Amino acid sequence: MTIDLVCKVVDNYGDIGVVYRLARALSELENPPALRLVVDNLVAFNALCPEVDTGRAVQKVQGWTVLAWSPDAESMPSCLRCYAEEPARIVVEAFACGRPDWLESMLFDPADQSVKTIINLEYLSAEAYADEFHLMPSLTRSPVVRKHIFMPGFTAQTGGLILDGRFVSALGQAGDDGIRRALRVATAGRAGLLSDLATVPAPESLYWIVIFGYERDYARIVDDIAAFARQRPLLVFAASGKSQPCLLSAWEHAGKPFPLQRLPFLQQETWDALLSVADFSIIRGEDSLSRATL
Repeated sequence: MTIDLVCKVVDNYGDIGVVYRLARALSELENPPALRLVVDNLVAFNALCPEVDTGRAVQKVQGWTVLAWSPDAESMPSCLRCYAEEPARIVVEAFACGRPDWLESMLFDPADQSVKTIINLEYLSAEAYADEFHLMPSLTRSPVVRKHIFMPGFTAQTGGLILDGRFVSALGQAGDDGIRRALRVATAGRAGLLSDLATVPAPESLYWIVIFGYERDYARIVDDIAAFARQRPLLVFAASGKSQPCLLSAWEHAGKPFPLQRLPFLQQETWDALLSVADFSIIRGEDSLSRATL
């Protein structure tokens, strides 16, 4: 089986984060499918997976074929050659992102009467409609192109959450206090934070809080954490992204009432490890929210 995963990066890294995680989880199956990833923003993909070459229209990454969404005219033939022997038959369209013109033409080619399936992988929701919409069929303009909605969620009536092996393993290990402290040291090393934390006494034994959110006034959050810090020693990690400057501003305005470590942008596996060893998280986003929930 060959599956095409199609992704358009709309906001931050949640879209490509889900697709990258889904690709890794599918590849861990006992009989894994072959995967082709069609992505419109290879720079965002590279941030999560540095193996991705941002300048190539077609490339191999971790055994997958990665194609640029909108290659130039010179690159188009090389993209289409990837489908010469294995035309698109199962397409996972992440978050109703649509499809590039060349893939659209292939799927709806009137000369090809083979049955194709498009799966619209929707955004995570805890609303009741997720149960109703999961696996619902959706019309297309062709009787041989069938489309279904796939709803991630938190109930047995939805598609659930992606459980990739490395993250599940990290969660299991973090349940032991002694192992968690060792994992914290290892994670700080992977994130390049050991020198920054050298001045913090026994940072692996503190209460860890990870914050990754939207732009907003973080004064109330800083005040609440400061009050909690008077009860037990803690360490706050300010994730890279839109919330970091806002959080730092509120923290500095409050007189830096607790130790705070600003994070560089982390690869997905390192970010997962940090969330799994944290005590408390204030998290937004699509992929990051599901990881923090788990």
